[in-house]
Amino acid sequence: MAAGPRPKSGSGILPVSVTLLTSAGDRLLEWRPVSPLPLLAVISTLLFAGPALAQDAGGDLPDAPSAASRPPRRRMFHLILTPHVEASAAFAPLTTGDKFRLAADHLFDRTTLLKAAASAGLSQALDSPEGFGQGGEGYGKRYGAAIANQASSDFFSRFAFPVLFRQDPRYFRAAQGTGADRLGYALTRVVKTRTDKGESDFNYSFVLGSLVSAGLSNAYYPEIDRNVSRTLRTAGLKLAVEAGLNVLKEFLPDLRGRKKKREIDQKQDPASAVPGPAL
Repeated sequence: MAAGPRPKSGSGILPVSVTLLTSAGDRLLEWRPVSPLPLLAVISTLLFAGPALAQDAGGDLPDAPSAASRPPRRRMFHLILTPHVEASAAFAPLTTGDKFRLAADHLFDRTTLLKAAASAGLSQALDSPEGFGQGGEGYGKRYGAAIANQASSDFFSRFAFPVLFRQDPRYFRAAQGTGADRLGYALTRVVKTRTDKGESDFNYSFVLGSLVSAGLSNAYYPEIDRNVSRTLRTAGLKLAVEAGLNVLKEFLPDLRGRKKKREIDQKQDPASAVPGPAL
């Protein structure tokens, strides 16, 4: 009796089930992923094992990270983690361990569950993906899928591909030029980045990371929602959201600097202080 695996191709770009058949056509086993939890567990395990694997690799890896090269934990509105490099800072490349910590910081940040809850709530209101249904069960599926999406995106875009392509996953502020120039610079950083040598390069890490993450979601999304157009829309949305965050990373420090200057001026001469928006 011969047996062999036969992938059943759905409308997505990844196999969605595997069936083991006998030579007579009888089904022995069928594997159909229905939950994002296995994928989340695998990615989390890889993230935790990353530093150990890096140490075992020996001398081909960069030296141990210095305090100067470790990305600082900056937050937007005291919530959203937004690591970036100030224009005045000297360029210091990230080590493999630094990139691992950057991905882990995002994945295990205190806002990850909140962002997943908000994403699931919005998807529930839009009934997307439709195959998840409504009610508590539908929300639970969307919540798990949102966490898995975040995990795979952080793993590939901020660790795996930056290590593979020797690119820096951080945002480097321009902080100079006209507002329009800086806006254009910020928006294009999703497709342009720096290498570990400080040179300009196409942002393979984030673009491919977004596509791979969106493609992997076909493994746990409902069959009715597994298709190329949804995969491309999801990847495009990741790029658009990141571009928006880059704009905030570029301009928000300017507003904070003005706020700090007002506070100093007010202490020196309270009568000359001009009220401004609070951040």
